[in-house]
Amino acid sequence: MKLYHLIVLQNKIDLVGEVKAHDQYRQIRAYLDNIALNVPIVPISAQLKRNVDYLLEYLLHIPMPQRQLKTPVRMTVVRSFDINKPGEGDIENLKGGVAGGTVTQGVIQVGQVVEIRPGLVRTLKSDEQGGRFSYTPLRTRTVTLKAENNVLQYAIPGGLIAVGTTLDPTLTRQDKMVGNMLGAEGSLPEVYCEIEVQFNLFSEMVGAKSKDGKSAAKRVQKLNVLESLQINVGTLTAGATVLSITQDPEIAKLELVTPVCCSAGEQVAISRMVDNTFRLIGWGTIRRGVPMKPSA
Repeated sequence: MKLYHLIVLQNKIDLVGEVKAHDQYRQIRAYLDNIALNVPIVPISAQLKRNVDYLLEYLLHIPMPQRQLKTPVRMTVVRSFDINKPGEGDIENLKGGVAGGTVTQGVIQVGQVVEIRPGLVRTLKSDEQGGRFSYTPLRTRTVTLKAENNVLQYAIPGGLIAVGTTLDPTLTRQDKMVGNMLGAEGSLPEVYCEIEVQFNLFSEMVGAKSKDGKSAAKRVQKLNVLESLQINVGTLTAGATVLSITQDPEIAKLELVTPVCCSAGEQVAISRMVDNTFRLIGWGTIRRGVPMKPSA
């Protein structure tokens, strides 16, 4: 998945004995060796701050990524909130919805007009024209920018920020905007209901367990036409149905249960339902999709 700086954290070592911790370490190392990943494993206890200093030392030696500051701003929405408290204040003091996430490119500023895609998504009835969905992008203005308790006038890629907007807070309450993309007006990618993914499957399933609850290796079976999967694109988690599969290279055409705003070349995580739980089975790269037209 083009991840060049990896580290594995073996957390909560304070909850197991020394023998158990060593056994878990060997299992992790065996799995990493199986998928040819020679990366460090750091046993830590986040609660007790054990070995956190070693983790910080490792992070300090990771090169700073090159940021794209001159391109139109783009942000993936991780959380969204209604920060108004019930029964508090007059309607004149009502604050707009807040979107939280990470700026991936460009610079976002207070007072900037931005667009959110897909925005409002509606499932069409069988007798309506235009496919299975319609979507309406949301246009709003940034009112505030915050990083933790720090008030900002602008934000660049890296870290999490909260973007206060002029949106009706009912649109952002309870994470309703998660999976959307926020960016400069007119610069966001297309919205798709079908995508083609060039995929790679793991040899063994991640997190598989035997009937007695112990870790167990399970080989990943090939994808099947009409199989239901779960995919992650950016911050969006969506169900998908396999419409077709081609070989060499392996490409799957997927029909999504909800529209996604994305670009060709973006990475996708693929999961399959196993024992009533979705398990990660592979990853892929979006090649193209069937674009949707926004509703009037």
